[in-house]
Amino acid sequence: MTSGGNGGEEKLMYLFTNNDVWDVDDADDTILREFTKAESVNINVTKVTDDALNTFAHMAALWDRPRVLEHLIRLGADLNATNKVGNTPADIAMHWGNADLALQIKHYGGKHCCEQERDLAIAQRDLVQSKINDATSKMEKAMGDWLQISKDKEDLRVERDRLLLRVDDMERQMAQVKTDYATYRGLYEQRQLQLEAMRLEVDKLRLAVADEAQAKQNALQGWQKAESYAKEIQHMREIAMECEEEAVRMRDDAMCERDAARDLMKRAQADHVVAVTLQKQAEGERDVALGEKDDAMANVRTQIELWAVKVKEAEHERAMIQVEINRQKASLEAKCKWLEKELARVNLLSTVLESQLGETTLKLTQAQTNQESSSTQLEKSLRKTKRLENELKELIEARTDEKHMWKLKEQQALHVESQHAMQTILKAAMRLWTKLANIEWIFDFVAHPDVVEDGNGDPVRSMVSSPMWKPPPKKAAPSSVRPQTTHEPSRPNHRHSTPTLLTPLTTPSTVLVDTAASTKFADKLESIQGKVKTWMHWCSQSLDSDVKWDKTLLDQSAQNIDCLLTVADGLFDFLGVAMKDKVTAFRYVYYYTKQVDMQVKNVERKEMLLKRFTQHREESLRRPKQPAHFRECSIGPG
Repeated sequence: MTSGGNGGEEKLMYLFTNNDVWDVDDADDTILREFTKAESVNINVTKVTDDALNTFAHMAALWDRPRVLEHLIRLGADLNATNKVGNTPADIAMHWGNADLALQIKHYGGKHCCEQERDLAIAQRDLVQSKINDATSKMEKAMGDWLQISKDKEDLRVERDRLLLRVDDMERQMAQVKTDYATYRGLYEQRQLQLEAMRLEVDKLRLAVADEAQAKQNALQGWQKAESYAKEIQHMREIAMECEEEAVRMRDDAMCERDAARDLMKRAQADHVVAVTLQKQAEGERDVALGEKDDAMANVRTQIELWAVKVKEAEHERAMIQVEINRQKASLEAKCKWLEKELARVNLLSTVLESQLGETTLKLTQAQTNQESSSTQLEKSLRKTKRLENELKELIEARTDEKHMWKLKEQQALHVESQHAMQTILKAAMRLWTKLANIEWIFDFVAHPDVVEDGNGDPVRSMVSSPMWKPPPKKAAPSSVRPQTTHEPSRPNHRHSTPTLLTPLTTPSTVLVDTAASTKFADKLESIQGKVKTWMHWCSQSLDSDVKWDKTLLDQSAQNIDCLLTVADGLFDFLGVAMKDKVTAFRYVYYYTKQVDMQVKNVERKEMLLKRFTQHREESLRRPKQPAHFRECSIGPG
């Protein structure tokens, strides 16, 4: 900021401490000119504050400057700005009696500190309500998520049941495949047995051909062909053995991969036992065949001579055997090819089933993983929902407790107000009875027989000379007729305790004579004297601070007040009747009392004026040149 700006700011700060400028009646134009100069050098007048954080709005409210305040409002001054002690311009205006300016500030949006606190409380209440609404919406969202998760869980359960059914179907298919495998294995073993039987038969034929070779050289070629055929059969047998080994290896692999399938293992073991049994049976048949071969050899030896005769037949039979061998060879080759195809199909089917089993296992694992993740999310949602429910319950309980406490406070405040109101009524009633007791001299004056008027109608000499005449009291009633309102320790505190009679009004029988009005008045006083004594005693006890007000006490107070009004009404009626003949005397007493009161008031007023004058002179001597009386408002200049 330039030097001109610094000078303008110093002048503005000087306005906070220069009380002479603000105290002049027509100082608005001067202050507004200073504001205009400050605005011309880019100084925001509404933001300038003193050490106590007072703004020019506070100063205008203090010194009652409406024009200055309007100018600041046009500039956008904050009417709710507070100083160090938390006072707003409206607070200062109301404190110093500037009601019109305070109404103007309130019209333009200014508030008291209590209104700001109320707005803050309303904002806090709205914040709590918004938090409750957010918690409710979160709870509803959590409930929706929980319902969606439940629906997803039900869908996953349906999918799991479907997968279980699919697994059961696959297990049934696997069982069917195992059954087919066992069937094909039985057929394979049966073919092996047939091949073994044919091999034995070929061996028999080979031996027969060898014997024929010994018998005839021409049959050697046929027997060699038979041996080659036997070699081919042996080769086929080796191939079949390799196939059997491959099948056994596949079976072992299947058994290793399906250790969990104990039933299949047992069946395989049973099949193995059956195979061993069949093998043993085949060995027995082979032994039988060897025995038969030996018998046949013996038979051949015995019939060597017959072979020479049957050479031609043997030649013919050899040709037939060659034909049969070729036919059997072709048949066996076809069967071997068919068995190879069946074995390849079984292997392919086993591979396909294994791949399907792996895919099914993978899908089942994925389904279990998804189910576990869904269960975890469901547990999290349930915990979150339970936490939100607990928070909502705590908020509802806190709100219920707050409402209960508010009702209790309202009831207590209402009870205190009713107690204060009733005590005020009782104090007023006590003042009425005290007043009646204080004007007892009027009753004496009415009932006195020696009050007469002179020829001029002047009752002064008679009233003053009478020994029963008493002047009106000035400050307080005599102690003999004043009701007892203090709490005595020896007296019981409870209102239902036995009352102690207070000092009654002066007994009328001692001062009244046997006139018609006096006698009637005395009888009326005696009839209500006991009731008045009891009620005065009860009223003095009810005004104690330790008395607890309830419905019974309130009802009794209402009855006693009604009794008081009835008694007062009756007393004043009789007093009016009795005072018809004493109007002149009462006029004199009234004027005399009024004159005495006026004199007393004049004396008191003179004393008060003298005291105020003395105090003002002492304060003027102690007072500095600049006024500092407004420093108590927390924004005093300097």
